[in-house]
Formats: sequence, structure tokens, C-alpha cells
Amino acid sequence: MSSRITDLIEPLLGHEARAPRLLHGSNLAIDFGRPNEPFVGPVLQGEWHLWIAMAAWRIERSEGVVAGSEDPRPVLEPAVGMIGGRRLTGVDIRMPSLETAFDFDGLRLLVFPVHSRRDVPDPAEHWLLRTPAGDVVTAGPGSEWSIDKANTGGWH
Repeated sequence: MSSRITDLIEPLLGHEARAPRLLHGSNLAIDFGRPNEPFVGPVLQGEWHLWIAMAAWRIERSEGVVAGSEDPRPVLEPAVGMIGGRRLTGVDIRMPSLETAFDFDGLRLLVFPVHSRRDVPDPAEHWLLRTPAGDVVTAGPGSEWSIDKANTGGWH
């Protein structure tokens, strides 16, 4: 993993996941830290905000797979809820694919990019992480990643 990404993500380790939720389709959002103002949308986002966008994902524990991103919502909602209240203990980003594992006290959220390249119709990000400083770490599309300042508009 790039040292720049590591430097930005490392302070998130040890924070408790708050308000994990399914968004449209299989998009997933998880907040960390104190709630941010101003209020945007139905949930007050945290200082840190993780959005799994155009990627497949799976939640696992040592006993096996809990749920996968294309499972029915009645399976996904309680599985996603299991992340809430758990501390983020590790993040492993595999280069060049940007496949990412987020470890939460006994649960693992694995994120699998669905686009391998930018030059496909409608390329999209795999995941985005907004930091308290207003930086946004973006993984994807393809094997590209970036760090930019967040815009002032609301996003998931």
C-alpha cells in the first residue's frame, strides 16, 4: 500500500464503526468518530466516512461467510449491522487491484473492485474515505487511487 494512503488511514485504526448502512443497491456506508455538522441526509455522518461504491463486497468471520453484496436485503441488513460498535483494527489494500480488507474486531469486510480499468463505460470508484481534515481517499476506478479535498456538497 502506498505510504501516503497508509498515513491518511492509520489514524482511523481503533475507531468504532458507527451507523453502518446499506444505501442504493449494494452501496455501503460506515461512519467513525464524532458526528459531523452540518447534517446531510438521513444519517449524521462521522468525522470519518467510508463509502463502498461500485464494488462487490463480503462480510466474513472466522466461522465463515456472513453475507455477500448481492444477497437479498433481508440477509444484508443484519449482516451490515454487525459491523456497528466494532473497532476498525486493520486495513489491507492490495496493489495493483486495490482489493481491500477492512478488519473489525472479529469481522472482515472484503471489497472487490468490479472495474479493472478506467476506459470502460461508466467507470466508477470502488470505495471512498473522507477524513476529518477533509481529504478524500478514492480507490478506483481500475487500479488508480487519488487523494483530493472533499467538495462542500453532500455525498454518501
